[in-house]
Amino acid sequence: LGGRVYFGATEQPLACIGVALVSASDSLISRTRTRADGTFDLMGPAAPGLYRLSFVGMGLEVIDTDTLRLDATTEFDLPFRLALTRSRGTLTSARRDQLGIELEPRPLRGGASLRYPPELLADSIEGRVTVGYAIDTVGRVDPRTTVVLESSHPAFTASVRTTLGALRYQPAQYSGAPQCIFSTQEFVFA
Repeated sequence: LGGRVYFGATEQPLACIGVALVSASDSLISRTRTRADGTFDLMGPAAPGLYRLSFVGMGLEVIDTDTLRLDATTEFDLPFRLALTRSRGTLTSARRDQLGIELEPRPLRGGASLRYPPELLADSIEGRVTVGYAIDTVGRVDPRTTVVLESSHPAFTASVRTTLGALRYQPAQYSGAPQCIFSTQEFVFA
């Protein structure tokens, strides 16, 4: 089973999105992450039945497909266009398992500071930018993976893009090994 995951608003491929094949009884069958080009491959189910795909990232609302009738011989290579919504909650243990992480990424101290665009600061213009991005296995943000979910001004967006390149994280981990992960963050200019 395979496919390619895109950000629906821009058709940009989404890297490091967790993809899980889940049975109708919510049992995890297999899981993987999307590659840099948004593609993924999953092992299909051993038994015929009803299944769904779940797409999971840090700070994102989980997206589940409609129910799929699959068996061991089913093959597909489909595009999945996701409308990303920032979550206000935390991941449940079941969703962590689907994502394949035990430890979430943590920002390292001494990272980049957000620069308020001088022209907007001078005019007392406030705003916010919400972005999604992949944190790789060494804790760096891959700028090619950045998607802007919401922005109140292009100058704020430019400042956030500059900041993202300098951010450093302790990477997400599963079974002691670093994992890439797609995450979201809101930056507030006030």
